[in-house]
Amino acid sequence: MAGGGEGKSRPGTAGWMVWTMLAAGVLALWLIPLDQLPTACLTRRLTGVPCPTCGVGRSLHALVHGDIAGSLHYHPLVLPFLAGGFIWWITVVRPANRAGRSVPARLQMAAVGAAVVILVVVWLLRLSFSSVP
Repeated sequence: MAGGGEGKSRPGTAGWMVWTMLAAGVLALWLIPLDQLPTACLTRRLTGVPCPTCGVGRSLHALVHGDIAGSLHYHPLVLPFLAGGFIWWITVVRPANRAGRSVPARLQMAAVGAAVVILVVVWLLRLSFSSVP
């Protein structure tokens, strides 16, 4: 095989790419005035009914600007999901990666399933109380 290292990256390259993309996303959230733009939700535009994730972009925008109350107003699950994701990464993903293992698929599916159930329940509550901004 010519070029023996094809398809392989240097150690740490993926980590730097993730951190760079994360920083770019935070910068975009900081600069783009999402709270002043019309909704980008296609479901809401077509049906008039907000989707379960309506308000997440505006919530993240408020959070990046230090407005925790505004963030919770736009979507009450952004902050808990970010905290839960961080805890998941620290307690499950990182130790598995350091041990050279992957997180079991059943555990991943259970976590995603729980998040989806929570998201749908909160969405239905927000719809019933007309609290979706």
